Amino acid sequence: MKTQIIVALLLTSCGYFKNTPSSDAGANPNIPELRLKHAEWVSSVNAGGILSLPDCDLALWAGEARAGGADVDLAGFEMAPGALRRNPGYPCTPASRDMVLGYAYGKWSIGDLPALQRLADYGESHQWNMSSDASLSSIDIVSRGVLGRAIASLSHDADKRSYAANPMACIPLAKDYERHLQVLEALLEGEIVGGLPGGCVGVLKAFAEDGPHDALFQAAYGIYSGDEGTAIDLLLDPAYVVPSYVRGAPNYDLVHRMFAANTVLKRY
Repeated sequence: MKTQIIVALLLTSCGYFKNTPSSDAGANPNIPELRLKHAEWVSSVNAGGILSLPDCDLALWAGEARAGGADVDLAGFEMAPGALRRNPGYPCTPASRDMVLGYAYGKWSIGDLPALQRLADYGESHQWNMSSDASLSSIDIVSRGVLGRAIASLSHDADKRSYAANPMACIPLAKDYERHLQVLEALLEGEIVGGLPGGCVGVLKAFAEDGPHDALFQAAYGIYSGDEGTAIDLLLDPAYVVPSYVRGAPNYDLVHRMFAANTVLKRY
C-alpha cells in the first residue's frame, strides 16, 4: 500500500520522479542470483562477439550491450567525426534515430564525452540529419535535449548547449519496437539527470501494464515504482521468452536480458 501511494503522488507531480539507489540491498533476496545471471550473459556476449553480426540494427544493439555491461568497442560505428553507420562491416541504409540512441547510450555508459560532443557537433552542422537520408535520421528536439544534458553532465556544465534545455517528453506509443526506443531514451534521461517527469513515469507504467511479460519494461517502471520483483522473476525464469522487438540477429536475446538486469542492478 505504501508503494502504491508513493507512485500515485509521483505520477501526479509536475516535478521529477527521482531515481536513486536503493537503501536496502537486501529488499529482494534474488538480487545475488540476478548478479550471477547478469555476469553470465555479459560473458556470453563478450565471448560470442556482437560486432561481426550481419544485421542493420547493430548500432542500436551494440550500444545497448555496452550500456548493459558488455565489453563492446563502438568506435567502428563512427565513419567520420560524429557521423554514424548502422554496421561497420555490413552494407546497410543510413543510420537512423534508433541507431543514434543506442550508440549515444553506450558512449554515455562509459563516460565518452568527446564522442558525444562529436555526435552533437555533427548534428548541429547538418540540421540534425545524421546521414544522407533525412527521413530516417532526423533527431527530434527531445532527443537533442537528452544528448545536450548528457554532454553537460559529463563536462560538469563546461559544455552546456542551448538544446540541453529542451524538456523531456514521452509518448504512449503502440508499436513494440517504438516502445523499446521510448523506454531506452527514458532510462538514459533518468541516468543523466537522476529522474523523470511524472508523465514519462506514467508512460513507463502503461508499457509495463501492457507488457507484463517484458522484463525490460518491468525493470524500467520498477526502478521508479520501487517494485522490481516482477522484472527479477522474469529474468530468472528459465522459460522466459524475449519480446518480439528483440529480433534481427543472434545474441540480441542476451543483450536484452543483460540490459534489463543491469537496469535493476544499478539500483543496488
